[in-house]
Amino acid sequence: MIIGILDSGLGGLTTLRELIKAEISDYFIYYADNANSPYGTKTAEQIEKCVKEACRVMLKRGAEIIVLACNTATSSVIRLLRKELPVPVFGLEPAIRPAMERAGRKVLVLATEFTLNGEKWRALTEDLTGEYEVKALPQLAALIDRDYPFTREISAYIERELCGYNESVDRVVLGCTHYVLVSDLIKNVINNAGFFDGNKGLARFLGKLFPCSAKGINVDLIFSGEKQYQRYADILTELVQKPD
Repeated sequence: MIIGILDSGLGGLTTLRELIKAEISDYFIYYADNANSPYGTKTAEQIEKCVKEACRVMLKRGAEIIVLACNTATSSVIRLLRKELPVPVFGLEPAIRPAMERAGRKVLVLATEFTLNGEKWRALTEDLTGEYEVKALPQLAALIDRDYPFTREISAYIERELCGYNESVDRVVLGCTHYVLVSDLIKNVINNAGFFDGNKGLARFLGKLFPCSAKGINVDLIFSGEKQYQRYADILTELVQKPD
């Protein structure tokens, strides 16, 4: 089974890591739409155009399942893609429900402005009880795609944006796959909190739907912009080798 995974850049590698570790498939197509990164500051029309083109390329390469490894893309176009594409389409949403189920003071949700202003977010949170706060980080995904794994400017940005939250929150939802890459840097600032993201939950869900025992892994990297094969391969290798 060939799984096509889409993100605007590096963030979706964190999703790919969980799918690899769950042994869901032995063949993945990873489409990094780095010519159009980040998605979080784009309009719905721009995101739709980018995602449809990425899906077209992955389907041509033989993808049998599409995974939107991007909360913003999921929020924007997953319903449309499920109507139009000939293969199953899955996506990510901020893991606020698991975070709210754990008792504590307050949840902080970090995501893009597009995700936090979207209809899917409103539907996800309309019946929640408990205290939570949302925070958009409009520059972080672009910084990660530009600089990671070099983190000086990324760390400085996170410190500026999040330094006031350490005492007030005890659970943090990483509502963008890019943010999962720098979760250790966020933990340096908010250091007494539990962290939640949607990657493991998606991997468990797909594992139940498509049980498989992968024997070796092949990853086909595709870039809409600059070809960064070695950089992406090195980061993915580090992620897969990193203990949970």
